[in-house]
Amino acid sequence: MNYLQPAFAFLRPYTPEVVSFLALWGSAFGNYDANGHYTRAHLQTGASSVDNNPGVLAPGLRNDPYPLPGAIGNQPWTDAFGSGAR
Repeated sequence: MNYLQPAFAFLRPYTPEVVSFLALWGSAFGNYDANGHYTRAHLQTGASSVDNNPGVLAPGLRNDPYPLPGAIGNQPWTDAFGSGAR
């Protein structure tokens, strides 16, 4: 287990986002009707959907390939001791 501690330390700040994804994904299949369970899919398209030139972004878009924990929800994440992500 000692050799896994660096991997867990890296993944620990992303725990809230993973848990919220799993909770929302599980509730997507919670609907049912007379025929059984069903799900609804919503596909979003926009200026970044068409990828004719992968090196150039459309105006007004920016790319962040390595977002910090909580950046997706615009809520910076802190650990149990109140400090920022390590």
